[in-house]
Amino acid sequence: MSVLPKNFSTDVEVKIEDLEFDLPDKEDFCDYAYDFHKNELKTEDGKHYYVYGNEALKIWIYKAVRTDRFRYRAYSDQFGTEVFTLVGEVISDKLKKEEIKRYIIETLIVHPSIVSIDKIELREVKSVLEADVYFTSVFEDRMEHVICTVPI
Repeated sequence: MSVLPKNFSTDVEVKIEDLEFDLPDKEDFCDYAYDFHKNELKTEDGKHYYVYGNEALKIWIYKAVRTDRFRYRAYSDQFGTEVFTLVGEVISDKLKKEEIKRYIIETLIVHPSIVSIDKIELREVKSVLEADVYFTSVFEDRMEHVICTVPI
């Protein structure tokens, strides 16, 4: 006995061009300005201020790459990365870096404003791994760049 009704049809055809997506406007997508080097909010005349569009998206990318997925209840299960699962894994450095790139891509593709992740370059700086993330968004037709430290 099936849990589905007898007349249930699984033949569904949906064309992508028939779907409508509500992409955020540059003015609607904002975040507090963030200093990546000091790891704190920026201030202007002693007050925090907003940035919009790609600048806000860079902050989202930075925070998403640095946040452990499934760890914090404040975030949805789609926010954050799983690179922390690689800590202590006994695999080659080359394979580990490829896995980190894959995890970063999986982290970023969920955002509706990101059109493409064009390139990810990893490099070791002191005791941390830095990821140069190059992306294109719906806000501008040019490639943008953000540097994220991957704490693993």
